[in-house]
Amino acid sequence: MEQNQDQVLIRWLKQMSMYQMKLAKLKIELDVENSKRRKTYRFKNKPPVIKKGKKLVKGERTTI
Repeated sequence: MEQNQDQVLIRWLKQMSMYQMKLAKLKIELDVENSKRRKTYRFKNKPPVIKKGKKLVKGERTTI
């Protein structure tokens, strides 16, 4: 009985890790899509106004 339970657990863990991997892959694809889309409209009509003394971190939006 004990061994059977172990096998069930192992199978479940394998499925979970596969699921996690798929989720992670999907998330990465989504992030890529979003960043592609964002680049096109980020500063379409207003140039970024950078306030004095505030360094821009890459990927952060400037305050407009």
